[in-house]
Amino acid sequence: MKPPLAPFLFGPRRSLASGGEVYGKSRPHGFSLVEVVLALGICSFVLIAVMGLMAVALQSSKQAVQLTQSGKIVQSVSSHLLQAGYTNLTSLSSDPTWSYDYEGIDRGVANSGAGQEHYTMTATPNVGVQLPGATGPNTNIMSFKLVTKTLDGSTVTNVVSVADTGY
Repeated sequence: MKPPLAPFLFGPRRSLASGGEVYGKSRPHGFSLVEVVLALGICSFVLIAVMGLMAVALQSSKQAVQLTQSGKIVQSVSSHLLQAGYTNLTSLSSDPTWSYDYEGIDRGVANSGAGQEHYTMTATPNVGVQLPGATGPNTNIMSFKLVTKTLDGSTVTNVVSVADTGY
């Protein structure tokens, strides 16, 4: 049997400059199992870290929205209290409570407890505020403790004072 001619005709080429080393043969393509496992380990570590940060970011975002809405509600209620005037406010017999939906839209006093509220605002009047440096309470100033509560139980407390200006 005759040897095939292909190795003689198409055999590896040799470089004269490199001392007759065979060139044209390359290293096998692809990644080894160690490289793949190491890359997957690094990717999973990074993915777990990013997922952990997502929970913190979502909680911070929720708190920021609640504080912003609470601020809008306090601003709205305090402007209503200031516009009502001192004499109208002294006739309050109980602590008024307002309901607001998730976007901070006033649901009114009548809709309190209707199931659509996300925030509730209670205004507790206090006639006769003790001013710093004063010897006794000033009966011409009424303060309101405004407590905003959310469905998840967090609260924000603010104080608004209304003075008797004689109007």
